Formats: sequence, structure tokens, C-alpha cells
Amino acid sequence: MNWSDVAGEVFEETLRRRKMREAAEALDKFRESTRTPGWSEAGEIRQWRDTRRKL
Repeated sequence: MNWSDVAGEVFEETLRRRKMREAAEALDKFRESTRTPGWSEAGEIRQWRDTRRKL
């Protein structure tokens, strides 16, 4: 077994996971900073569906 290869794979996997976690945290911060108070996704969808049914 080539331990250098094993260590390299573990290092790359650890780095990949860290980058994914940092990207997810940045996305969460962005979503929070662009949030409109009082706006509801479910409410918006319901409004569009109700409007469509009336046509």
C-alpha cells in the first residue's frame, strides 16, 4: 500500500469538504442579506396559483 497516495487522497477529500462547507456558509450569508422582511415563498406560490386558476 502506498501511504503517500492514501494520505494525499485523505487530504484532497478534507480540502474538498472544507470548500463545500465554506461555499454553503457563503450562500447562507448571501440569502440572509437579501431576505425581504414579510415575504413568504409559500405565500408567493399560493398567490400565483390562485391567480392562474382565475384565468
